[in-house]
Amino acid sequence: MNYWGYRIDTRARDYFYEEIEKGNLRQGWGYMESQNLMLGERTDESARGNFPIYERVKKGDILLVPRVGNWNNITIVEATEDFNTGYRFEIDSDRGDYGHIFPVRLITEFSRKNINVAGEIRETLKCRSRFWNANRCKESIDKIIALGKTVNLIDESDYDERFRKKVEKAFYKTDFFEIIYKDIKDSFQA
Repeated sequence: MNYWGYRIDTRARDYFYEEIEKGNLRQGWGYMESQNLMLGERTDESARGNFPIYERVKKGDILLVPRVGNWNNITIVEATEDFNTGYRFEIDSDRGDYGHIFPVRLITEFSRKNINVAGEIRETLKCRSRFWNANRCKESIDKIIALGKTVNLIDESDYDERFRKKVEKAFYKTDFFEIIYKDIKDSFQA
């Protein structure tokens, strides 16, 4: 079993979290059919940076995914299949990107600021690559996974931020937002 770091497009953090909950770890640079990794050498040049992910991650490997949902959160997922056999290419029709899909299971999440997070984990998270080996943190990651079931690994500010986002999302999906906005605008025009 190997441990990996895996970066996402941080402009779509909530989207990536929702996809992980569905068992899909998505990756960008997948906005054209020619970027499908199953095309092998015929894959478009811009997507070839995803070949190491496709070729190296095996069933049971653990991935640290920074900045999913909340800026300071790290999500830990497990590969449920070898990525080269479980891989799918389906461009998200609403977003026009993120076609690379790898099968995963959400294990836990934690805040990088939590006192239970070892320095070596914080250090590996500074890597700027889209994909990197995190095996040197294996024991520390395993401790976080074990603690995830018994200890709060998310900071209070993270809970507040998530709650705020869920409330905003719910109100924007209904007429409630427009009614309140109109009433406030009418009442406070001066």
